[in-house]
Amino acid sequence: MKRYSVEITPSAEADIINSFIWGCEAWGTEAAVSWANELRARVLKNLSASPLKYAAAPERDGSGREYRQMIAGRYRVIFLVDGNVVFCRPRYRIVYRS
Repeated sequence: MKRYSVEITPSAEADIINSFIWGCEAWGTEAAVSWANELRARVLKNLSASPLKYAAAPERDGSGREYRQMIAGRYRVIFLVDGNVVFCRPRYRIVYRS
């Protein structure tokens, strides 16, 4: 089975950190740490195994590249597959879904 390298970009990491800070206030530090770790683990596990199974995202940047999206709980992770590398949030955010 083909494996992909997953890169969580600095901007995607910033989105996770901002949500973590909010989570600390809303749920407490322990729950926020658990959430952030679970989100990262889920993204890395699923996207390293089979990123092409996820649907195309409606976002476009004019480059002709196809962005994809993965729903992770209440978040939508937008990513780009380039060869054997998956880039999370090359231009878009990990988006909170209500």
